[in-house]
Amino acid sequence: MTTEKRLREWLLWKVCLPFIFIAAMWPVGCAMRRPDAYERAFAHGEFLIFGAFVLLEAALEMKHSAPDDDWWSDVARVAGIVVIFCYGFVYVLVVQAEEKPNFKHDLVFYACFSCSVALAALSISIYSYWRAKGGAASRQLPVE
Repeated sequence: MTTEKRLREWLLWKVCLPFIFIAAMWPVGCAMRRPDAYERAFAHGEFLIFGAFVLLEAALEMKHSAPDDDWWSDVARVAGIVVIFCYGFVYVLVVQAEEKPNFKHDLVFYACFSCSVALAALSISIYSYWRAKGGAASRQLPVE
């Protein structure tokens, strides 16, 4: 399997499809006529877990595609660990907000945070794919 094909498979199966399946929870909730579908779909932090794993996976792919450039992969790795750490706090806060009716509006903020992290991780993974693909293409060119 060529490097470009491996990167394409990684982007499709480990990044884009899981993102689409998690994001599909919102339209499903809307189809069930839930007024709080957005909060119920994203406040609990599934996108935080997704974002953390995508960041860690992007760091690994960057490390293998450009071993001489460690800075960006180290940043992605640290960001993934920080997101995992934040997930625990967000989950506890969401559970508390669900139990108290006067904190229900906080669920929207947690859902927005979760979606923002997922979009940032998705952007970083697409960038790392683009960067690695360029690096793979330049390594495969014959040097005369």
